[in-house]
Amino acid sequence: MGQLVLGKSTTKGEYVTVPEIDRFGHMLIVGPNGSGKTSKIIKPCIWQDLLDIKRKKKRYEDFIKKETEKANRAIEAIKARNISLEEKLEKIQKILDAKEKSIKEINPQEYKAGLSIIEPKGDLCEDVVKMCQTLDLPYIYIDPLNPNTHKLNIMQGDPDIIAESNRTVLRNLFGKQEAFFAQVQETTARNTILLLKKILGDKIDIIDVIRALRSESHMMSYLNAYRNRYGDDDLVEYFTTEVFGTLKDKFYQFALGLRQQLEDIGQNRYLQRVLIGNSDIDLDKHLEEGGILIVNTAMGTLGKLGDVFGQFVMNHLQNAVFRRPGNEKTRPYHYLWVDEAPRYINPDLERLLAIGRSYRCSTNLAVQTTAQLQLETNRLFDQVVLTNCKTKIIFGGLPADEAKIFEKEFGADKKNIKQYTYQYNQVVPMPALLPKSYRASEKEENRYTYTEIMELQSWQKEAEALVKYTAYGAIQPPEKIITSLGDYSKLPDEFIEDEKKVQKLEKIKKAKKEVIEKAETWLQKLIKKQELQLGDHPTKEQSNDKLPETVFTVEQLVKPEQPIKFVKVAGSEQPKEEKQVETPVETSSLTKNIEIEKEEERIESPYVFISKKQSKEQNKVKEEEKAIENSQNLKNPESQEDKKDETKNQTQAGECLDEKPSKTSVHPAANSPSPAPPKKTETEEDSEWFG
Repeated sequence: MGQLVLGKSTTKGEYVTVPEIDRFGHMLIVGPNGSGKTSKIIKPCIWQDLLDIKRKKKRYEDFIKKETEKANRAIEAIKARNISLEEKLEKIQKILDAKEKSIKEINPQEYKAGLSIIEPKGDLCEDVVKMCQTLDLPYIYIDPLNPNTHKLNIMQGDPDIIAESNRTVLRNLFGKQEAFFAQVQETTARNTILLLKKILGDKIDIIDVIRALRSESHMMSYLNAYRNRYGDDDLVEYFTTEVFGTLKDKFYQFALGLRQQLEDIGQNRYLQRVLIGNSDIDLDKHLEEGGILIVNTAMGTLGKLGDVFGQFVMNHLQNAVFRRPGNEKTRPYHYLWVDEAPRYINPDLERLLAIGRSYRCSTNLAVQTTAQLQLETNRLFDQVVLTNCKTKIIFGGLPADEAKIFEKEFGADKKNIKQYTYQYNQVVPMPALLPKSYRASEKEENRYTYTEIMELQSWQKEAEALVKYTAYGAIQPPEKIITSLGDYSKLPDEFIEDEKKVQKLEKIKKAKKEVIEKAETWLQKLIKKQELQLGDHPTKEQSNDKLPETVFTVEQLVKPEQPIKFVKVAGSEQPKEEKQVETPVETSSLTKNIEIEKEEERIESPYVFISKKQSKEQNKVKEEEKAIENSQNLKNPESQEDKKDETKNQTQAGECLDEKPSKTSVHPAANSPSPAPPKKTETEEDSEWFG
């Protein structure tokens, strides 16, 4: 979770920033309708949270990509080794296990973060959806007014977890009632949901629960199916004794309130779009993997029922937070934003504010006045919220009573006051220049009076606000800040540059792939040409040296282990007259290398790959050949003179034909000139990329 910039200080001229670690102290935003709390604080803060999610998501993807490429390189190296198949499989499995281990050992807080938003009107939800689309972030948008909305089936999941969580949710929906009736309804809800979950699995929805509570025959059929599958246990005994026993009439009377609550929710056609069907989100995975959940409770259309639906979602999110595995150092960060929070507040919110820090859930509540935070079951709940929300942002336009609450909340400064006493001169009626005595006293002055709080200004694009927050655990004095609107339609430059780098890398990979494919085609033709030149019945020496050392694999061409020279064969641009090579008398390694070189000379490709080692061997062959010729010339000086005359005649003939001899040659026999070719051969065209 990154730090949160709230606005610019009017006194210091610097931006007021809440550090990352202090986000879990929770935030309370107070301001009447139209004061700017949604447009100038909530939206800019949500945008910053989404940017943090985007950065962590990209960091995680880069890490996975790096580990995958590393594993693939190691696997390719194992495949190329000359070992048995069993050894290869064993080593490859070790590589894959090491990859999975490295992924599991990462700190999720560095790579994952999630966000959830609940609000009643839908305007904020639509803006957040556009933000996610701008940043290319996946999201789940639950909107009862949309026929194609995502679904949240509260009955799907582990039977025990679903039964217990729905029991808690329904208890909070019942409101204030006698403890006996509340307990009966809780137990009935839990056991009925558990019974149906055991029989129907994830195919259950809220309508099935309503039908079971509405009809005694439906409940009996589910009980018989459960008994046939699992036998008699405590759950069967509960229904046999309490539901279908001597007090069954009383039981259905006591459970009437539960059924009516579920009837209101399950029979509404807008809420059926959301609650019935396969769920698109698992709240446990949503918190663990860092998802984005946007919920519109559609207050305008659903009225009070929209608030009930919002409480349903809020309660299920709270329970999912408390089920999070791990500890405060391993749980991924999650941001919970609730606009018009009093509509969805429940008694269990006190737990979330009190210990939500350990579960790494930052709760951010927006209200119009603190008086809305008082519950029927707890009249001091507003004090609980004020105490547990370390960051408080107050906008203007509050009533006097509300402003006085924050006048005290922002505290006072002690100031030393000196009172001086002067003595008048009786002769000359004028005061003395120096005081006769003074008295020092200490007085407290409010940092911000309730009048100043009430008169905080709000304009079209900016608004004044007072902020009290903590920085690294230390409480900071309140400051007046200027908050403003933001532009959320453009992708930040940091992500644009990253996208350009990705596109560039993709182009490089594509070009490299094309080069490798072209190299493979060229090598296949080269090998085929050599096989044709060696003939159908090669000699023993040719069979042993069928592929010369100057031919390399594609991997050596793309990433050679040792430097490779690109040497242009003399006369390759012109068709050469095949010259008969006299077979040497001695069949030594020297003559064998000479034969290989002369066979390579006949290849039509204009380039031959010669390694550094091969180049040294050829130089050694040339030196030995030259030494043999010199020794023969010493024995027969007449043959040497004849050879000089022959060379001279060849030079003169070349000058007459205006032919330029090649500058470089792999073999001495390649220096003979030849007429220009009318057209390139197929092999020469395929090998042009090496130039």
